[in-house]
Amino acid sequence: MLKEFPAKGIKNVLAFSPAFVADCLETTIEVGEEFKELFEEAGGGHWQLVPSLNSEPQWVEAVADMLRRN
Repeated sequence: MLKEFPAKGIKNVLAFSPAFVADCLETTIEVGEEFKELFEEAGGGHWQLVPSLNSEPQWVEAVADMLRRN
């Protein structure tokens, strides 16, 4: 699908993996590098990977709130 984006006029992609709350090799290598390479080889312009929530203070507090309630 990524290889089809440039032909459809999609030249810029902001990618994220909502299934992951912390960056891992799958997101950083597969989505951040391998998918970017496929997209660019097909004529795509800019590919940016959005970091996962990781230790973002608001995320940590939300998890702590969920734990306290349950």
